[in-house]
Amino acid sequence: MATSRVGRVGIIGGGVGGCSAAKTISNALGSAVEVTLFEIGRGPGGRSATRRTREFPGLHINHGAPTAQIVTEEGRKAIEAAGGEEVKGGHGTLNSSTGEFQEKEEGGWLFVGEGGVMGNLAASLIEGTGANVKTKYNSMVRGLERVRGLERAANGDDGYWILRNGAGEILGEADWLVVAGSGVAHPRWTATFGNEPPLVEAAKALGDSQLDSSLKAIASQRASPVIAVFFVLSGSEAQRWLDLPFKVAKIEGNEVLGKVMIQRTGEEGNEVAVVLHSSRAFAETNKGVYGSTSSAKRVGGAKSDKGKEDELNAMMLEALAKIPQIPEVPMTCKYGPVLHRWGNAFVVGEGLSRENSMCRNAKVAFCGDYVETDAPLSSIECALLAGKQTGEAIVKEIKGGA
Repeated sequence: MATSRVGRVGIIGGGVGGCSAAKTISNALGSAVEVTLFEIGRGPGGRSATRRTREFPGLHINHGAPTAQIVTEEGRKAIEAAGGEEVKGGHGTLNSSTGEFQEKEEGGWLFVGEGGVMGNLAASLIEGTGANVKTKYNSMVRGLERVRGLERAANGDDGYWILRNGAGEILGEADWLVVAGSGVAHPRWTATFGNEPPLVEAAKALGDSQLDSSLKAIASQRASPVIAVFFVLSGSEAQRWLDLPFKVAKIEGNEVLGKVMIQRTGEEGNEVAVVLHSSRAFAETNKGVYGSTSSAKRVGGAKSDKGKEDELNAMMLEALAKIPQIPEVPMTCKYGPVLHRWGNAFVVGEGLSRENSMCRNAKVAFCGDYVETDAPLSSIECALLAGKQTGEAIVKEIKGGA
């Protein structure tokens, strides 16, 4: 294939799905294509991102997905290629009334990112892809438009996408648009950021039946939101948590809490990060709080009530304190407690079909944990495989049109 550039691909979302798509396209087309990742966060990862802080450089907290459950051979090969490390033991259920932990095997394999850092999965996917993959972090796409310039039209080009930020400034241009994460295409966008979802608004001017069908299917999907609260302890306080018999426990019989996770962290690995995930019911009851340090608040401008945030922190910690055998959380932690809302994660409903994941006329493709693959919907594995299959489909389209 000729080395002249034949396409530009803009990927909205730098999670595992978006990075998987970027790697697939880059590996197949090399310098013939320019791929740009637009990510609202400070780095890659999405729900598998790892929280860090400049104040304590050695800390890392997997506050979204503590592990990735893999159930297919294809997924296992893909996650191992991304530097994933298999982990065993310490996963099960915790009885909220008795504090009894019961270890359970859920089938398949459990993986973490290299060094136990989940964010390394997405990062490793785009490492070594070369100069043709560019990243734009802290970038929120709030406007989309498909245009057809006169010069391009004269050459038979059917148009390209313009991506804009909240101020209307151009973030980038792309011949193909990949939506890695349904945020810009789902009605829940409006409740968080106020305006119409950017892709929904752009689709009105296109009149593309395939894209309209895809957007309708995405709109029917629901999210199962989670509020996360996490903190870091050191010394003897950390050891009490490390002595518990579990690493990840689903909490049974609790109206407030759904899961508790314990992770070694710190430069010497002798500190502990404790991550709480709320129940779905608790998160749905307490909407409109995103976390003052979240990307939705920091970059997207989503409103979040700090007073309400502190109240929810206290409620979740109080629910934790009522579980027998759980160590007391001190009044002062090394870091935290910090609250974060995962509002666009954990998809419920039918996955976007493979057919609807590619809109060839509009040059829009979808990937992420909401797209149909051979892996369970809403899983890290699903995002990983969806990125690969969408990337392969775009490669085929670009090669066919080159």
